[in-house]
Amino acid sequence: KWIRALRRKNWKPEDNVDYRICSEHFLPSDYKDIPGNRRYLKRGAIPSVFPTFPRYYQSAPKKERRELIRQINEPTA
Repeated sequence: KWIRALRRKNWKPEDNVDYRICSEHFLPSDYKDIPGNRRYLKRGAIPSVFPTFPRYYQSAPKKERRELIRQINEPTA
């Protein structure tokens, strides 16, 4: 699920490599607070916050996608 959420083309994590992702990509509800000001990700947490994600990685809204398909399929004069 992480691989899909990160939307990196042709990226496959290797078994023995330590990958990290910034905490800003997780919701506050994805964390478990531990006494002593420690936070840990809950099991099953998936990164879901990408405020500056490049536009080409973001899905186009359905209405925008339909309009684009209509324009592509429209015969030219």
